Amino acid sequence: MSPPSVLRRGHEICDAPMERPSELQAKLDRAEAHVKRGAGHVARQKAFLAGTIGKGGHLGLSVELLATFEATQRLHVSHRDLLRKELVRALLGLKEPELDRLNRKLRQQRMIDDGFRRRNARLRNEIAEVVNTHPELREIVDVLALRQGMYVPIGVPFLRRVHDNLRERALAVIAVKPELLDSFRELLR
Repeated sequence: MSPPSVLRRGHEICDAPMERPSELQAKLDRAEAHVKRGAGHVARQKAFLAGTIGKGGHLGLSVELLATFEATQRLHVSHRDLLRKELVRALLGLKEPELDRLNRKLRQQRMIDDGFRRRNARLRNEIAEVVNTHPELREIVDVLALRQGMYVPIGVPFLRRVHDNLRERALAVIAVKPELLDSFRELLR
């Protein structure tokens, strides 16, 4: 018999043999059911509270119960997430350092994606504001947006493609009205 592996669960480290993927999947299915059921409890308690507030009722115990449901739900979600991580590790046969490296890469990609989302939202809002202020630019922006929608470059990530399209629209606006360059200067870097 092989020696047990050391698994990290929550904040404690325990000696346990590596579980088979089928066992982990069964646990994960139960955890998913707990999360779903917990979300229902939280939603029902919030609805009950809203009704109680509308009737001018006493909220003390209802608020405490909601806080308990929400705390329990956070525990269910963290347990489910831990089981997902263990299942991935078991399915891929990864050791802890390899899984940590993959998680770091995923976090870095999420940070890049979030940055694009924020920049795209700011650029989109600035274009909308300029078009509202200068209605004569609407047709230029709309025609360009329509043309951009007809051609989708292969291999370019979605958020990057959206950013490039918004940037092209902003540059078209600046080409027609160079005095608007200051509105977009920071967003086009």
